[in-house]
Amino acid sequence: MGQVAPIEQLKEKYGKNGVEFVVVYVREPHPGEPAFRQYKQPQNLEQRRQYAQELAVTRLMKTTVVVDTMDDVVSEQFGSLPNMVYVIDRNGTIAYKATWTMAEKIDQVLAVLTAENSAVA
Repeated sequence: MGQVAPIEQLKEKYGKNGVEFVVVYVREPHPGEPAFRQYKQPQNLEQRRQYAQELAVTRLMKTTVVVDTMDDVVSEQFGSLPNMVYVIDRNGTIAYKATWTMAEKIDQVLAVLTAENSAVA
């Protein structure tokens, strides 16, 4: 049995407030390292899709997972680091950006944004 990804917990908490989550699977951040020994850098899009699917299954993810192209078009547009996070508010403005995904910080940001949205409505 897998371990629930922190993003799933955030989705459960904030999804009812209209918050949407998307994970973009890019290149492997630690190919071949001891904890990820079975994951080498994908050599083609099919392999990248397979890794993304395994991530979703092992982390019990229901969140939409999209796969970047092999030439990393999405990753390059958003900073080219494999574990970045962006929170975009309802006006399309980047409300939070980080080079490392930390669920606790994302939770804090979403708490403020959803409280602000509730106050406006």
